Amino acid sequence: MADRLAEALKTPYQLIYNKYFVDEIYSAGVVRPLVGGSRLVLWKGVDAGLIDGIVNGVGARCRDVGSVSAAAAIGQHPFVRHLDFVRFGGAAAGPGVLWRAAAMNLLTLVLFLPLAAFLVALAIPRSASAQGSRVWALASSLGIFAASLGLLVWFDRNLASEQFGVDVPWIATPNIHFAISVNGVSLWLVLLSTFLTPLCVLISWNSIQDRAKEFYAFLLLLEFGLVGVFLAQDLFLFYVFWEVCLVPMYFLIGIWGHDRRIYAAVKFFLYTMAGSVLMLGAIIYIYNKTLTFSYPAILEMLANGRLTFPATSRCCCSWRSSSPSPSRCRCSRCTRGCPMRTWKLRRPVPSCWPA
Repeated sequence: MADRLAEALKTPYQLIYNKYFVDEIYSAGVVRPLVGGSRLVLWKGVDAGLIDGIVNGVGARCRDVGSVSAAAAIGQHPFVRHLDFVRFGGAAAGPGVLWRAAAMNLLTLVLFLPLAAFLVALAIPRSASAQGSRVWALASSLGIFAASLGLLVWFDRNLASEQFGVDVPWIATPNIHFAISVNGVSLWLVLLSTFLTPLCVLISWNSIQDRAKEFYAFLLLLEFGLVGVFLAQDLFLFYVFWEVCLVPMYFLIGIWGHDRRIYAAVKFFLYTMAGSVLMLGAIIYIYNKTLTFSYPAILEMLANGRLTFPATSRCCCSWRSSSPSPSRCRCSRCTRGCPMRTWKLRRPVPSCWPA
């Protein structure tokens, strides 16, 4: 019966079924004209045309005035002409002594600022509210991120080697150095770490109510370890920073995790402990072969042929340094005889990765 009435009264039925086309009429008569007008007037006219034009114009005029002022100052004071290389230009910045010294100091500052922030976070009294710990964690992490942006400014994009190197003897026997530097890959990993830390603080702003002081302190300590891992140029120093990362991670998972946090923390501890022991064994083995922990020196020995590994040692060393997955072994010459070899490559690889 209903179908017959709908077929007989097709036009009224369509009007009622589509609610008299009120939504379509409103969209065509009100929404679309407003969107089109806003896009044309507010976006392209006011925002892109007027505001961006004013900002770009003011910036261009300031740049012109600065160039004229700098030229006039150098003309009046010729003795400052040699300071022309001290400029914020990334690839354009020259490799002068002052430039390198400032960049090296900034690299050390970026590394140790999270540690200093961690110590200050521990010193915040328990009588203070959790809001103080949150504010301090956010302010310090933003400051660290701003400092790390200086590395991007000073970084010379025309160089393919390590930059801003700091190498200070740490322990005489064995020969361990505090050696850090940055390259085109580690630079972005450091920036990613310093960028994500304030985001983690903001995300946990309202969700962390219990032991907020310890939570944000561990978060800053984790940032210190991550930055150190990406900057270390000494294998022993790298191992120290690696272990520093694991300690706050264990407590962050075990205390502030969700329902199965104890199970996850214990499993995290077991896996990372096994991987750390194997990696430490690989580092000690490499040191016994080279008598140095210096990563650049080890790479130079490998390139010059002064350092070679037997096939079995190469596989085991590669497996240790990339544990817990034995399938990382890349050597194609030891499909037999190596206890860590669990599969064969379909396509032979001419060499393996020792570390």
